[in-house]
Amino acid sequence: MGNSMLKILHRIPAFLGLQRSTFGLLCMVILVGMGERMAERFLPIYLIALGGSAVSIEVLVS
Repeated sequence: MGNSMLKILHRIPAFLGLQRSTFGLLCMVILVGMGERMAERFLPIYLIALGGSAVSIEVLVS
């Protein structure tokens, strides 16, 4: 199974017409974007758990 997954990962950049470095950059942008969305969702809850005030959460959300 590992060998077939490796072949698929090598074929995706070729299918999209991307070089290896450009494909790596695209993957990093997607991962950072996903992390940012997670932070938007869970950071206010984390601040409340740490004892943050409503003002600090409003500053974060706005």
